[in-house]
Amino acid sequence: MTKKNFYIGLGTFLSIFVILLIIVTVNNGQLDYALSKLLVTTLKPNARYAETLFGRFFEAFGESPIYLLVQLGFVVFACLLFKRKQKALVILVEVAFLLVGACAGFACLHRIEVYFCRYYAPDSEWSHMFSLLPFVVNFISGASITIVLFLLIKKPIAKINEKHLISYFLMGFTAVLVGLVLVNIIMKPIFNRVRYRGINMNESLVFSPWYVINKVPDILGNNIKDDFTSFPSGHSAAGAVTYLIMFLPFYFDSLKTKKGYIVCTVVPIVLTTTVCISRIVMGAHYLSDVLFGSSIVFVSFWIFYFIERKITNHSPFVSENFGNLTIY
Repeated sequence: MTKKNFYIGLGTFLSIFVILLIIVTVNNGQLDYALSKLLVTTLKPNARYAETLFGRFFEAFGESPIYLLVQLGFVVFACLLFKRKQKALVILVEVAFLLVGACAGFACLHRIEVYFCRYYAPDSEWSHMFSLLPFVVNFISGASITIVLFLLIKKPIAKINEKHLISYFLMGFTAVLVGLVLVNIIMKPIFNRVRYRGINMNESLVFSPWYVINKVPDILGNNIKDDFTSFPSGHSAAGAVTYLIMFLPFYFDSLKTKKGYIVCTVVPIVLTTTVCISRIVMGAHYLSDVLFGSSIVFVSFWIFYFIERKITNHSPFVSENFGNLTIY
């Protein structure tokens, strides 16, 4: 990535962000609300959940990038340890890393099941994490996927620079953690913004623009507390975890090609945008919610990328004269 390309990308991002921010802010956010009214077409009166298969599918799978990152990251760490002399402590840490990967796979499957059960089998035991059958099946499945990943990548990964792998995943983990904490733990409880579907459940509730800090009503009536967690969008932040793919060419030489840069840029943009649209059509979020949710994680990646480059004393940019675009 050259400095010129970075500033072009930064200018493009800021331009799109500012344009969308203006759209969702002017006239007390009425365009924000109007867009939801236009796109939410399968939400019946007084219903909480829309009946769109597209929206439900990406609601179920939209959080998966978080768990997949954790699972893959700890499998990679286990593979790196596998290259070392297999002393008792090393083996113990390897097993611990693989166990974390298995737990991440377990959690991913459970969250998917919870969302599908919400719509198609609300009384099913599969919506409960510690019900015996779902617990056993999900843990065995998560462990099996982890072991398969370990067996598949342990040899190829031995050829990749260990420091680059560690830097890449630690940067990713830190950025994701900070971004998700900011979105889900700090901002949501501050703004308490009512979801579009929350208003659909209770006509006494009114739309508020994204910048207004609200209070959850003392008497919820037909609503639930989750109806007041619209801003920012957690699912969109989770979908934006895929932006870590964008940084692959910055760390690994085999992807430092024109095709590599294009694929690693387009794929996360398409995935994140799809998740964002799905949240709007479900009536779960407004455009402003998904704009901030995805942007916070995106910006977090770039901040911690530059911090990582600074700590490791590597330039985040390369000269245009470098034919192979080698960073290190």
